[in-house]
Amino acid sequence: MVTQDLQRFQFHGAISRIMELVNALYLYNQDVPPGNQNRIVVRSALSTVVQLLAPFAPHFGEELWQKMGNGESVFNSIWPAWDEGVLNTETVQMVVQVNGKVRGQIEAARDAGEAVLRPLVFANEKIIKHLEGKAILKFVVVKNKLVSIAVKDESPK
Repeated sequence: MVTQDLQRFQFHGAISRIMELVNALYLYNQDVPPGNQNRIVVRSALSTVVQLLAPFAPHFGEELWQKMGNGESVFNSIWPAWDEGVLNTETVQMVVQVNGKVRGQIEAARDAGEAVLRPLVFANEKIIKHLEGKAILKFVVVKNKLVSIAVKDESPK
């Protein structure tokens, strides 16, 4: 994904995807006790972060690469590749917004439509509390990414 963003000169998207990987590493570090962490996977992920970051911060990337014990330049290393099969999951995490503000997340089947997503949204306690006493004006689904709900107060003024 970062590779495609770089090829299309979509640098903000590339940086965003690198941050997603960094955030996933933070969550892994937080959720998995140190004794149970797979050091090989963590090192591989950190190496990938440094390689992806290097085009944006070359001096920093080079220094991190050397500190990780790599002899050659980060720019002479093999660019990270990905396995499409791993990327295709059965479920996706979707953000739910109410009047433009993120109010929660739901997990849904990939490519789920509004008929499937509505019950999931209305079953989520974090989201439902922002809908109480309000009329739903719009329920918009951006496939596999987000649900946006526009509401207004039902009470007369």
